[in-house]
Amino acid sequence: MYRITTLSTRKDLTSKAAELAHGEWYVKRKIPLDVVILEYQRRSNTGTLPITIIATCTGNNGELAGMVTLKKTELRQWQYIGPWLSALYVAEIHRKNGIGRKLIAAACRYASAMGFSRLYLFIDPKNFNRLKRFYTRQGWIYLDSAVDEDGQDTEIFFRELKALPQINTDGINR
Repeated sequence: MYRITTLSTRKDLTSKAAELAHGEWYVKRKIPLDVVILEYQRRSNTGTLPITIIATCTGNNGELAGMVTLKKTELRQWQYIGPWLSALYVAEIHRKNGIGRKLIAAACRYASAMGFSRLYLFIDPKNFNRLKRFYTRQGWIYLDSAVDEDGQDTEIFFRELKALPQINTDGINR
């Protein structure tokens, strides 16, 4: 079993979240771990973007199983749209358990409760075809081609959000 909540409710996992993100996206870009830790500390708030939503195991001392972030902007040339679903990560040992879908659903609920009507994302070029299938199966719609911050070709997708009632910002497990 997994619990979905915000990183703000488990600030003890901030460094772990940053380490996972660093290994997945930032080490190849030569961004130091301490910079990523500071960024994840910034993402461990509530009520304003960026916000990181996490999945933890109900056993295993609440081990971090996955995470996703809602950000105001993502790609420089697309700053006029937002918010963005970003940095979806599920630890390999926890994959194929629906955690990614649950994290995305929670992020959509959170963004909707904040008053947003649409959410955007771009596909990580590293696993482009697999991720494109993953997102389109969940109802994400192609918007346009783009170039990411590393100069890689990518595609932008969006998802319409339904108006949802306010959520408890201490956590989003419902």
